[in-house]
Amino acid sequence: MPRRKKLDADGSTTTDKSPPGPTADLQQFVDRLERLETDKRDIAESINQVLQEAVDNGLHKKALRAVVKRRLESADEKVGREMFEDSLENMLARLGMLRDTPLGEAAAEVISRVRH
Repeated sequence: MPRRKKLDADGSTTTDKSPPGPTADLQQFVDRLERLETDKRDIAESINQVLQEAVDNGLHKKALRAVVKRRLESADEKVGREMFEDSLENMLARLGMLRDTPLGEAAAEVISRVRH
């Protein structure tokens, strides 16, 4: 643990070997963090159990997680996701990677009509 310089009443400095903050505060923080870590493990276990039940009932785990994530996202996160998806679709279209989809086929048809 690094030593702190302590200013004495006469203006000189001495090295303080004691840890910062009262020990009781430290113990309270450690206790609270331990409880939260335990709660976090319990919640993660419960989430995994629910996901396993969903899989056992024929649902796709990754898709289910995506649905939950999308339902919990904020308005700003939604705007950011939509901007990303629009940009991704634009890039895929420019690379010709959407031609095998109904949208890609329709776009290709429009482009061919415009060129002729």
